[in-house]
Amino acid sequence: MEVCHRLCFVGQSRFVGELRLPPLTLAALDYLRLPSRWVESAIAASIIVAATDNLFPLFRRDRWTVAFALGLVHGFGFASVLRELGLPSGSLALSLFGFNLGVEVDQLSLVGLFFPFAYLFRRHFLYRRILLVGGSLLATGLGLVWLIERALGVALPAQRTVQSFVFG
Repeated sequence: MEVCHRLCFVGQSRFVGELRLPPLTLAALDYLRLPSRWVESAIAASIIVAATDNLFPLFRRDRWTVAFALGLVHGFGFASVLRELGLPSGSLALSLFGFNLGVEVDQLSLVGLFFPFAYLFRRHFLYRRILLVGGSLLATGLGLVWLIERALGVALPAQRTVQSFVFG
């Protein structure tokens, strides 16, 4: 388990630190700006790809390549959020560092909490059929709703229902 645990943390750290930071920096500093509709659509598509890969492994040997591409896409998404905050240019480098560090700590904490559970129950029916398959199907469905909304600029009834349930 120790080796698997270490590999999981290393993979997550590479996704956050190495793969997302370059586009995050370039976009936040306004050296490279992509339309938010494209970026948000690509993020939704990346969720669909990752969830589908859980169900039907598509990238057996190219997972690092796929993680690299997804990290780039997500970096542009985070950059647009930072840009919208209107941070002063003098503190942008520190803000980028703090933001990335916060995301890294948050995601590694979630991986650290979930991974032992997933490892322990990986062969159990409830985990394999309900959590893994059900969670992947749910993520794929939500990703599809988000992709349609972002790509076509529409608000689907499912999204309004979820928003009213969550936000009252």
